[in-house]
Amino acid sequence: MIKILKFLFQKTDGVDMGFIAKIALLALCFGPSLAQSTVFIPLALEVQLDTTDGALHGIYRGKRGSKKISSGLIVTEHSLSIIAASGIEPQDILNGADQRFLTLGGEVAGLGQIHEGAAQFREGEEVVLLLKETSDGFLMNNRALGKYRVEKRQGKKVLINSIYPDEEGVSNISLEEFNNLVEARFGTPLREVDDRQVHKTIEKKKPLMKKGIISERKTASFGKNTERKEGRKGTIVIWPLFALIFLLGLYFFLRRKRGL
Repeated sequence: MIKILKFLFQKTDGVDMGFIAKIALLALCFGPSLAQSTVFIPLALEVQLDTTDGALHGIYRGKRGSKKISSGLIVTEHSLSIIAASGIEPQDILNGADQRFLTLGGEVAGLGQIHEGAAQFREGEEVVLLLKETSDGFLMNNRALGKYRVEKRQGKKVLINSIYPDEEGVSNISLEEFNNLVEARFGTPLREVDDRQVHKTIEKKKPLMKKGIISERKTASFGKNTERKEGRKGTIVIWPLFALIFLLGLYFFLRRKRGL
């Protein structure tokens, strides 16, 4: 291997192999982290709504712990004080003042799972969430892409996407426009929820692992003392490129050694 690397940094038949070797080394160093990261496509809101079962508008109240669900995945449970809802039946809302929803990832009994691109929340912030209804509860749709902050601009409330805050069609959507979109999708706009009313347990409707609900991206496990790192990254599969570069280097090395 050392001989091959030395050869790659020399010129053979006028070809500078150093550049190729540098790319190979970069692939070796950064390939693992890039291969497990997440890329978000800026889907227009109406496109996201096509795969959404309901939307909740409310105030984020904080995390309520993590748990392992029926599929074996670990999820974190969050609390939302609901202002209004659309697409979700009243009987499916357990408690308007403390409605629970799920995000992928968390830690249970010292074992954790990291899901890149999970939404981040700040206690007390006003949000609109796009959700999938599963047998285990309401799950964030499209991870962080399904979270919108509600901000007041020029006297009107607008929805700001947490991943693409400046993307036209994805963000900077007025609450009035959002209501028109959800009414077209679910038949009703956002409607106020009585936070004093407690409803029956959610019926089991859809398995969490159904195609389109959970991404096929790999889940990483970490120990009890490992920090959780989440962020916005791009997915780049470069192992085939690395293998090709290595084979090319080996070919030139053998070619020179045999004097062909």
